[in-house]
Amino acid sequence: MNELRNFDPQGGHGLKIIPIDKNPLVVDLAQKIEHIFLEDGGINSSNIISISIELMQLVENYKELTGSKKKDVVIDVINLLLTTNVRDKNELFVLKEIVDFTIPTIIDTIISIDKKEIRIKLKKCVNYLFCC
Repeated sequence: MNELRNFDPQGGHGLKIIPIDKNPLVVDLAQKIEHIFLEDGGINSSNIISISIELMQLVENYKELTGSKKKDVVIDVINLLLTTNVRDKNELFVLKEIVDFTIPTIIDTIISIDKKEIRIKLKKCVNYLFCC
């Protein structure tokens, strides 16, 4: 995906498609978040979830965006970071597959947990893990 879907950075109501590498919001957020994975040795499957969560926290400040637009922005920033920082084509393919098929569901799940629509009983999980 090389476009930010239906997002007008000037807040207009028209459906304007902007290439993600030209969208000021996406580029700004990518620059703000780059330090996380640069310190971690690059963007990879081990840190892509924490980068997503960090982006979710940053995007939450944009009250003018709907929830689905915020999710699109997070995904587009990650895609921009991948295309500009991952040189190995096979690794890029795998990471984009993770973004396309896993990150949207993870974002939805984290939001559901935050809204208390999903409860995780950590005591039961911990007891189960250490019972054997």
